Amino acid sequence: DATPIAPGMVDPDCNVLSLRSSGVKCITPAAPNPTAQICSDAGTAAAANAVDDCWGR
Repeated sequence: DATPIAPGMVDPDCNVLSLRSSGVKCITPAAPNPTAQICSDAGTAAAANAVDDCWGR
């Protein structure tokens, strides 16, 4: 189960999931770079797939 944190939630598989006020969905992976946020508006298929895989579960 995901754990709420402001302004998102922690998921055991995807780490931090967050939602921007514009509706853009983002994930912040735990590794290898836990500070690199990946968002659905990044413009790459890899980013879109990563976000969809986490948010679509």
